Amino acid sequence: MIKIYYDVKTTNASTTYMTIKKEDMAVLISKMLSLQSYFNELSLSTDKNIKEVLAWYKKSNKSLPFNKQFGKYNSPCSFIAGMINNLVYSNQQDCSEIQAQHIQNVVNTASELISAIDEMGIKLQKNANHDSIFFSEQLFELK
Repeated sequence: MIKIYYDVKTTNASTTYMTIKKEDMAVLISKMLSLQSYFNELSLSTDKNIKEVLAWYKKSNKSLPFNKQFGKYNSPCSFIAGMINNLVYSNQQDCSEIQAQHIQNVVNTASELISAIDEMGIKLQKNANHDSIFFSEQLFELK
């Protein structure tokens, strides 16, 4: 399991934000990019079980945020892509607690699915780390 440490960020917004260290944010972004790449490559498979996994990844899910621009709920794929866009190509520097919960749920479900796919003999991304993640508040700093 990969732990992503954060500090609660004080803002005027009603949403609670998290300040994540640059190193941990780099790990998080790398993890999301890895998932996007993995599932995009996996889409080449014609296996029925893989098609079911891809359907989960691409299907709108009411447990994820509603996308006002497109008028429907995000899928795990669109949510992760949106977070990558926000954190890498836009002005967003930190995650809200709600975004972090969604990222954690999507990444952890995907990690379990990837383990099952590996057991089927489909091995992609030899050097990628598909461990689950856990966001943890940094209560004190060790030096």
